[in-house]
This record gives sequence, C-alpha cells and structure tokens, in this order.
Amino acid sequence: MYVITLKRGCNKLFYGQQQYDFDEGIMAFLSPGQILRGESENIPENIEGWMMFIHPDFLWNTFLAKK
Repeated sequence: MYVITLKRGCNKLFYGQQQYDFDEGIMAFLSPGQILRGESENIPENIEGWMMFIHPDFLWNTFLAKK
C-alpha cells in the first residue's frame, strides 16, 4: 500500500536503521515495501492525525504506476 500520513504527538520514529525525532509532528509518504516504525513501549496518549492508504491497483494503467 501507498501511505500518506500526517501525525502529531509521535516523538521517536524509525525509518530503516535511523531514528528520527518529530516533536512538532510528521508528514510522511511511504510506498509499498517501505517501513516506518515507532517505539512500542513509549506510545504517547495524545497521538493524533490522519492516514490515507492507497492500494497499488488504484494506480494501475496510469502514468504514476509506470514510475
């Protein structure tokens, strides 16, 4: 799935082996096979935001699918 996410209240996220600190919030774009993970033991109670998931078939036979 393709994912577009806009979140607030998530402090530490990992992309690959690197840890990033997002005190003010994050807007992330992920394509199939990419992994963005958070620390499971420190999930804040005030996390909020939006996520939109797009199935690859939605882009089938379009210009974007060829890239």
